[in-house]
Order: sequence, then C-alpha cells, then structure tokens
Amino acid sequence: MSDLDASSAALISAIFATSTANFSEFPYSEPSTDKTIKYIDGQLGDESHVEDPLLTTHRLIRFYLVSSGETLYSASKILIDSPTIPLVALPSIARTSAEHCSRAKFLADPDLTYEQRICRAYNILLQGSKEYLSENPEFTEIIDRWGLFYRGRQKQLTPRRADQVPKYSRLVGLYFDESMYSKWSRPVHGNGVWTATSTLLEQQNSNLRQIDSVRATARSALWLLCTIEQVANLWSIDLTEIRSYQGSELPEWHEFRHAVEVLVEQLDVLHEEARRTTNLVDNQTPYQMEGM
Repeated sequence: MSDLDASSAALISAIFATSTANFSEFPYSEPSTDKTIKYIDGQLGDESHVEDPLLTTHRLIRFYLVSSGETLYSASKILIDSPTIPLVALPSIARTSAEHCSRAKFLADPDLTYEQRICRAYNILLQGSKEYLSENPEFTEIIDRWGLFYRGRQKQLTPRRADQVPKYSRLVGLYFDESMYSKWSRPVHGNGVWTATSTLLEQQNSNLRQIDSVRATARSALWLLCTIEQVANLWSIDLTEIRSYQGSELPEWHEFRHAVEVLVEQLDVLHEEARRTTNLVDNQTPYQMEGM
C-alpha cells in the first residue's frame, strides 16, 4: 500500500472501526474475570437505578469507537469532494476523533478490573452531566440514577485517582500527543494568531496549512487504529478476521497499519520542509489574497 493517501487512510480506518464495533461473532467480554458480564450485572446491578452497569460501560466503548470512525469517514468525504484542502474542517474533525478515541482507550484498558471500568464509566457520565447542562428531565434522571447506584456500591466500586476523568487535552495526552491536539484546537476556536498566520501563508502561496490539514487527518487515522487494537484486545477480536466479516476489499490489517504509519512520517517530513521555507515576518505580497 505504498500509494496510500490521507483520504483512503481515513476511510479504511473508519470501516475497520465500525466493523470492529459491530463484529457479529462475539459477545462483549470482560478479561478481568471468568464471570460473564450478565452475571456481574446481576450481582452489582440495581433494578431501581442501573440494572446493567458493566454492559452499559462496554456499550460506551462501542459508541466511542463508532463515533471516532464516523468523524474520519466525514474527513475522507471532505478530502474527496472539496475543490481545495479545507484548513479548518479537517483539524476540527481530527480533534473530535482524538477526544472520542481517548475516551474509548480510557474505558477499554484491558488491565482494569471490571469494578474500575465501571468507575470510569460513571466518572465520564458525571463529567458529561456537568458540561451538558440539559433541561431534559430524562437525561437528568439517568445521571441521578447512576449517582445513586454508585454511592450504594462504593464498597465494591472503590474509586481511585486514576479513574478520574482528566480534562479533554490531558486525556488525549495520556494516550496520544497533547501538543498535536492543541494545534488542532486553534482553528476550532478561531484563534486569532492561527487565523492571521493562515492569511499570511496564503499570501505567500505557502502550502503549510494544507499540509497541516492532511497531516491531521492521517495522524487521527493512526490514533484510531491504535484505539481499535486496544478495543479488539479487550473483546478478544482477531482483527485479521474483520476482512472476511466486512465482505469488502479491505487491506490486511498489519499491512494497512504500517502504510498509515509511513504516510504520517512522510507528511511530517513535508511539514518540516514547508515550515523551514516559510517567512511570516518579511511578507513581500501583503495585498495578494490568492486562494482565500
């Protein structure tokens, strides 16, 4: 796969993510015990509050995997359909994908006990309730029920500092690259310096921002592949079997993952070359706005 481009990397990664999440030949599995998830929920669950805390936790993992794939599918379509390389959309999508991937990895750590995994799910829901600020009473009731369930099971679900949910950038930094995430956040927030320098780069006909956008897509595809591997490990899925399940011309897993790594390295080199030849101080063409 020597000719892999960022659009194909994003699309195929998205298909692998969705296929792993929907792999029909497996039930969710919990590697920390030989007991079934149904049995554990029967012991820990509470009909009045949360009947299936561990199953819900695994479903959260599945959703984060699907949503990460969904974002990269969108990036692939944008790269295919857009007449120019978008400077804001692709980093924004990469940032969203990174947030969802980091949460999937936070929940899907195979070394956790099932009690710790449930604690992490509760903390994600609790953090989300503080940010969501919903006026829908049904959503509020769901969080309240989880809180009552959790407080009633604290002897069994002993909280640890490691199970607290860090802020978005810090959680991404635990598994990936916080500095890269911060770079993707600049266009999301309309950072003034990022916008001004982007304008200057366009005036100079520099392709640095375009390379940054494509690089963000490729790197987020690689991060998604890392997440898929961890979730597959948790659920005991052989990723080489995904090709036959999908029924399409997916590449071989290890070959594709290596090709994405090579693509990221190539884009890193292009980025560095473009950065070295950029001069934002001595702008010779302040009134030329080609491409803007």
